[in-house]
Amino acid sequence: MFYKSKRLLNPVTARLFARVTTKEPSIFRGETVIINKSKFVAHCAEIQNDVEFESVMNTLLQDKKIQSATHNISAYRIKQGDEIVDYNNDDGESGASDWLLTLLKRSNAHNVCVIVTRWYGGV
Repeated sequence: MFYKSKRLLNPVTARLFARVTTKEPSIFRGETVIINKSKFVAHCAEIQNDVEFESVMNTLLQDKKIQSATHNISAYRIKQGDEIVDYNNDDGESGASDWLLTLLKRSNAHNVCVIVTRWYGGV
């Protein structure tokens, strides 16, 4: 996968990547939530494959605030024929992406990714 935690593609790879991706997924942003002084923002997008997920992650990581966040927790489910492909990444926030994936499974969601960005608030 192209996405590496808190790292963007280099400019040459980014141009090649842009040519491979035929459609840019629309990214939706939720409201900011503050819990115990930590700030959370959720993003989601409809995706059809892992390349589109990488595109979403790289687009989000172009934002310096998101790039500098403590964690960017992610999960997706993609329906490919009769199979559903699951993926999740904690980005150092132990077990958090398991919860995201569980929510996607319980709601029977597919062809969607969810990214929750957390800025640690000291508690």
